[in-house]
Amino acid sequence: MAKIIKLDNPKEEFDFQDLYAQQPEEMRQMLDAFNISSFEDIMRLAVMMDIDPDKMSEFCEKNGTDKLPTMEEIMFDDDNPAGDFYRMLRDMENYEEYDNDDDELDPFELPDTILFDELPAKKYHLRIKLNNAPVPIWREVEVPSNISLEFLAFVIIEAMGWDNLHLHQFKKGDIIYQNRTQPKQEDNFFVPDFSLIRTHISDNYPISDIFKEKGDRIKFEYDFGDCWNHDIWLKGISEYQLDEPQKPILLKGKGMCPPEDCGGVYGYASLLEILSKKRKSAEEKEQLEWYGIKKDYNPNEFDFDWIEDNICGLWDAMDE
Repeated sequence: MAKIIKLDNPKEEFDFQDLYAQQPEEMRQMLDAFNISSFEDIMRLAVMMDIDPDKMSEFCEKNGTDKLPTMEEIMFDDDNPAGDFYRMLRDMENYEEYDNDDDELDPFELPDTILFDELPAKKYHLRIKLNNAPVPIWREVEVPSNISLEFLAFVIIEAMGWDNLHLHQFKKGDIIYQNRTQPKQEDNFFVPDFSLIRTHISDNYPISDIFKEKGDRIKFEYDFGDCWNHDIWLKGISEYQLDEPQKPILLKGKGMCPPEDCGGVYGYASLLEILSKKRKSAEEKEQLEWYGIKKDYNPNEFDFDWIEDNICGLWDAMDE
């Protein structure tokens, strides 16, 4: 029988098969499906997911060695450094469950999971900055901490002023978060070998899993051709008042959203350079007209009311 998790006391060892036998059928099927047959498998996965194995042992030691730990303690507990294993397995199941060739799945529609109702919401103050833009372009919003990461993507798109015509994704460290309708990244997501697991489903995560304390960050990319890269970071956490609506709110911002499909930040910088010229060629005038840039175009303009209405409309669409 497989043995695992040797703590400071070498006489104490847990038997994985005993633990396996006490699990419900559904859990045993999940473990079987992903070839988890020993605690060594879990420790191996911990290393591959950049979870310090020593922290795993510390967790088990803290909870005592006089009893067999439950699967919830190993895989589900929020305080457990291995807790992400559960979502990792759930992500893999969802990738198998959803066929990306299904015409009914639309990456530009609101996700199925918008709110995690079981989680108490706190007020998150987030700042969104478009990286390397030729002029400062940023937004600040307040959002409930229990919205899904995928719904946050839609808030970002509306707050910035994008038209939601292109795919998007989040990235934090080596982990990529995409919505369930996007094609698998086969070079990153490898089944059944766990060594290259990097793509997770953004619908499955409340943003409180990503932003745990002030200063936490994540990257957001919109349009994989133009590569509009944004930094999102948590500026503050506060409590909602009893009568305060728990919904996304625009706080402030600066800078006009660049035109879609203009070639990214460098293409946008080129357009602004053309705009600043006193004399423009016919080709340059045509280029500006193509992207809807008129003589009175002001890249520093920020239409607060228009963006606020768009964010409100996004939230109202939940009830439709």
